[in-house]
Amino acid sequence: MIPKKFNCTTYVETVAALSRSQSANDFYQELIRIRYRNGRSTYGSRNHFPWSDWIPNNQKAGILKDVTKVVANQADVSVSSEEKVLQKRRWVSQQFEKGRISRGLATLVKSYWDESESVELGYIPIRKISKVMSHIPSGTILNVVRENSSDHDVLVSHQGFVIQSGGKTYFRHASVSGKVRTVELTRYFDRQKQKDWKILGFNLNQLI
Repeated sequence: MIPKKFNCTTYVETVAALSRSQSANDFYQELIRIRYRNGRSTYGSRNHFPWSDWIPNNQKAGILKDVTKVVANQADVSVSSEEKVLQKRRWVSQQFEKGRISRGLATLVKSYWDESESVELGYIPIRKISKVMSHIPSGTILNVVRENSSDHDVLVSHQGFVIQSGGKTYFRHASVSGKVRTVELTRYFDRQKQKDWKILGFNLNQLI
C-alpha cells in the first residue's frame, strides 16, 4: 500500500522504485536498494543524508547518474561546488537525545560509523535558473543545495522531480505537510530565497 504522506526523500524513493519495477515484489526490492546502502535494510545502512549517502551510494549502485554538468554545459553555464564535513556520530547522539532511537542502537551505529566525513557536491547556481531550467529533462531528480552552515547537518535540504509540461518547468515534491505538490520551479525557489538559510543552487540526477 502506497503511503498517503511522504517526506521529500521517501517520495522520491517511492517514485524511483515504482519506475524501476514490473511487479509488487520488484517494487519492494528496488525500494530497499534505493533506501539502503548495498541493499542492507539496517539503520546504519540507511541513506540518511542526501548529499553524502543517498546520492553517491545510488550512483555507485547504478541507479542514478549525475547530470548537473551535462545540463549546465547545454545552457552554457558553470557548475559550482560546496563541501561540508558531516559529523555522523554527533548526529546519532542527537537522535538518541531526541528519543528517536534507543541507546543500544546509537552505541552500535557509532561503533562502525566514521567520526566525520567530508563530502563535496556540485550544483548549478540559483541565479542561473532561468537560463538552465528548460534544459533539464522531465523526470530529473532535483536536489536543493544550501550554504554550509554549522546550524544545519546537511547541504541538501529538499528533493523532488523536475516536470516539463506545456512549455513550463515544474517542481513536483512532497511538501512539509506530507502532501505531493506541483509548483512552477521558479516560484518554488522564489519562496525559498526568503528563508534565512541561504540557497546556493541545485544538483541534478537522473534515474538509470
